[in-house]
Amino acid sequence: MLVTNIEKTKKGRYSIFIDDEFYCTLHVEVFVLSGIRINEEIPQAKLEELRKESERKITRDRALKLLSAKDYSKKNLIDKLLKYGEEDICRETADKMEELGLINDYDYAMRMARDLHNIKGYGSNRIVMYLREKGIDRDTSYEAAQQFDDDEEHEKIMEILQKKCRTNLNDRKEKEKMFGRLMRMGYKSGDIKNAINEFIENEEQEI
Repeated sequence: MLVTNIEKTKKGRYSIFIDDEFYCTLHVEVFVLSGIRINEEIPQAKLEELRKESERKITRDRALKLLSAKDYSKKNLIDKLLKYGEEDICRETADKMEELGLINDYDYAMRMARDLHNIKGYGSNRIVMYLREKGIDRDTSYEAAQQFDDDEEHEKIMEILQKKCRTNLNDRKEKEKMFGRLMRMGYKSGDIKNAINEFIENEEQEI
């Protein structure tokens, strides 16, 4: 295969043209080490090997950039990388990031569960659902969601009632509306009922 042209891209990579047609883009490190020159014959197997190695480096750089900006679960990182790269390389890259300790699904789940509980006010059921959607396994999702004890769950429900309840919960429709809202937020029905009853009692005592 005859290399007929080499063009540097805006991203600092190198586009390789074979027989006047674009073949692939090489990462700068791969290009420099390859020693490829215009008007040089290169076996297709060798060129394909360089292309794959280049894809690995490009995908690695992309993964590092993503992880420098925010946390990802392994599944989320793979899904993000798959928008640009080949599946085997994306999965291989995610495995490498995990090996380096740059992604850790257990730590991610524990931190995310705390944020979901403290910031968004989610209950354990909603937290498990969210983590499962992020690709966290069932056992880890459940463990992360169970780091809050019954008192913490109760306090969070009471906090939500204080913030969101603007009408008398003795009204059946309003009580059902608030009950449904808290269920969607992932709290257990029994805990919701207990908190609503306590909230109503406290309101009546203040009258």
